[in-house]
Amino acid sequence: MKRPSETDEYVIKMAVGQLADRYLALGLDSDSNREDIEEDLTAALRKRPRSGFEMCKELDHMGWEIDDQMVESLNADYVLLEAVKHMTRQWVEAEKIQCRHVVGDTVTYHGEQGSTIEAVHPKTAEYLVRTPTLAKRVGPGGGYVVACELVDGQEAP
Repeated sequence: MKRPSETDEYVIKMAVGQLADRYLALGLDSDSNREDIEEDLTAALRKRPRSGFEMCKELDHMGWEIDDQMVESLNADYVLLEAVKHMTRQWVEAEKIQCRHVVGDTVTYHGEQGSTIEAVHPKTAEYLVRTPTLAKRVGPGGGYVVACELVDGQEAP
């Protein structure tokens, strides 16, 4: 099984469920059933909205009445990223994924030799990688959060 991503059906379904819960908690719509709400949320989410505003704009095109509470509650990007994180933790555990590098290791990332592992996140099988190019631009502690399988040619199972 591959690493979960924002485009996987099971991740989208999880995010839509959370968005539906948020919407229903607002108590704005007593006429629609959950299935219809989730269908519209799924269609809107597939358009890749990056904020509650963009999500609500998509829903507005479908005939939804939008208000400020909805824009605040339906932050699609946040909910989708949280669903990816949750499913990634489950994937790492189920597949017994282990990062092979430790803090301080020198690796190659995006073709940049001499990149350094600044942190290891074993629950999500990710590293914080600091490349030489990035080191010239930002101060200490900065880096890219990178899937462990993308460093040094380490392959996903």
